[in-house]
Amino acid sequence: MTTVDAERAFAYLLGELPDGDASSLDEALLAEPETHEVLQAFEAELFDAYLDRSLPNERRARFEQRFLSTAAGRERLQRARALRQVAARTVASSQSAWWERLAALLTMPRLAVGALVAAALAFVVARPSAAPEVNVSLRPDTVRAADVARRLEVSAASPVVFELALDDAPAASEWKVAVTGPGGFSWSGAPARSDAVAVVVKVSGVSWVSGRYSVSLQSAADVLTYEVDVTVR
Repeated sequence: MTTVDAERAFAYLLGELPDGDASSLDEALLAEPETHEVLQAFEAELFDAYLDRSLPNERRARFEQRFLSTAAGRERLQRARALRQVAARTVASSQSAWWERLAALLTMPRLAVGALVAAALAFVVARPSAAPEVNVSLRPDTVRAADVARRLEVSAASPVVFELALDDAPAASEWKVAVTGPGGFSWSGAPARSDAVAVVVKVSGVSWVSGRYSVSLQSAADVLTYEVDVTVR
């Protein structure tokens, strides 16, 4: 099997390899299924590196040119981002379950180590936990089905991370975000990050109430709007 390391794979995928080297790797991919599988794994790593913002600026620009200039490439990036969000929620859920099991064990009489220690542990375990962060992906009103808004369930104090898809709108160097909702709800700020596919903004330190919310994303050239129906549990 042809040896392919991360640097060579990234260079191939980004069109940086010399023609001769790229041609030989093309042939290996056709003749060696194992090499094809390895390259697919490195392609997934390349998408992760883009999302992590760990690629140098020159490679980020080349990635956007090669992968994000087509609808299929932008959809692939959206899937990669969604998988990362699912993985993050799974890890957070596992950690929460571990703490719950530990709290149950610490309340068993055979593990008591004195009234003072027990009282201290009870205080730590009984403290109310912070509201869990909620992630939601939204598409602009111009492309979603009419009168159909994304539904979102949160606690009143949950931080919410909105991933606002740009679809065919051009990327911009600077965005402004505003969120309005029932009861005079109003929040505005800058995105946490953005790329050629989506703008990500975190709204925290607010008190949500049930109802429909409007999210406005504005650049120097475009204004995109999104809607989401929020239910407070």
